[in-house]
Amino acid sequence: MDAEEILRRLQERLDLHRRGALGYMGQKSYKDEFFRLFEAAYNGDYFNAESDRLLTGDAIRDSLEERWIAPLEGKDADDAHVVMEDLLKRWDEWRYAWDRR
Repeated sequence: MDAEEILRRLQERLDLHRRGALGYMGQKSYKDEFFRLFEAAYNGDYFNAESDRLLTGDAIRDSLEERWIAPLEGKDADDAHVVMEDLLKRWDEWRYAWDRR
């Protein structure tokens, strides 16, 4: 799985969670999906500083923020900001574990 696919799947899972369709963080199926994505990032050497695409917690947060801003543009700015902040908050719940490799 390449870096782009990992980011796309992370974004999808976080959005599903935000909408209540993925369950809660402690649920095995929810955690398993994030750990599979972490494993793919680790095996793809995306934690190596010399990698062409870095997938540390902060780098992922920056990428996700960019991905969420574009689709939200043109919508009510206040609503878009609330959605984006909620999605990033959900990533922050995982970021601490992601970087502990």
